[in-house]
Amino acid sequence: MPFQPAYTDEQFWELYKKFNSLFGDYWKWGDHEARKNHMDEFDNEVQRGEVYFTRDCGGAWNDKFKMSRKSMEIILMILFSENHRLNQISDHLLESEAQEMRAAMERVSKAMGFPSP
Repeated sequence: MPFQPAYTDEQFWELYKKFNSLFGDYWKWGDHEARKNHMDEFDNEVQRGEVYFTRDCGGAWNDKFKMSRKSMEIILMILFSENHRLNQISDHLLESEAQEMRAAMERVSKAMGFPSP
């Protein structure tokens, strides 16, 4: 049976943001468009043109863990489905990142002489 996405695109990207918030500033996952067909770490195929996800996992430039959208959806479902605690933690982390960004923007605006909003 072909894979049927569990989430709408909007739901998927919202959960992906939550998932990525758990990794800190320097270890976040990246999303990319596949330039060729290949297999991910779980033997799920990534077709040319599809989005797939990578995360550095070693010292070399090509030491990357790769996941297809299908694999990422499964991970997101396992982690966030009915897991209220992890949802709260990731929401808190995203809000903290947003507050840090707002504070940084205010400092830049102030330094450049722009009025505060």
